[in-house]
Order: sequence, then structure tokens, then C-alpha cells
Amino acid sequence: MSSKDNLKKRGKNKRFSHIKPLIENLVKPLNYDNDIFKEICFIWQHLSDISDQINKNSSPLFLKNGILMASVTNTAFIQEFQFMKDTIKSRINESLGNQAVKDIKFRLGNG
Repeated sequence: MSSKDNLKKRGKNKRFSHIKPLIENLVKPLNYDNDIFKEICFIWQHLSDISDQINKNSSPLFLKNGILMASVTNTAFIQEFQFMKDTIKSRINESLGNQAVKDIKFRLGNG
């Protein structure tokens, strides 16, 4: 029996709806984070007034649920940036005009 025959046999079930709106609602927050992340990458390049080391030794990786993950070249800079985290977060949110970044996490990487 083909799938067409199955559909004819069952008839239309009114309880089911199209999946497209469901997927759009699930993906919309991800796109929002992605759009904001692009802006954060631009802002990150202009944080040198806080510290010259930020641009040279770190880079934003992604934003998820308000948490910005940044890659840092070595553990000494991770510690230094931890002390500046609130200033960095405030500057980013001020530039964005909202409180999109709730926290920043630093991890060892290529920076």
C-alpha cells in the first residue's frame, strides 16, 4: 500500500497542523542571538579602550541564551579578562542598547 493510499484511507485529521510555524518559532530565538552576535563581534573589535589585550588575545565565539562565550589565547588572559568581565559586558550592552549579554564565559582557545 502506498503512502497516498494510506492518506486516502485515514482522511484528513483536523488535530494536526503544518510544521512550518512550529519550526519558525523554535528557530526565531536562534536567529535573534545570531543577529545580536554579529553586532557583538563588531563591538568586540572596539574594546581596546578597556584593554589592548582584548582584541589581540580573545574573540567572541557565540551567544546563547544571553551567555557570550569568548575564546582566549592563554590562561593568564582568561584570569585578566575575568576581572574586566563586568566592564566588557556593560560596554557591549550599552552599545547594543539592551541587556542581551547576561554573562560572559572565557575558555582557552585560539583567541
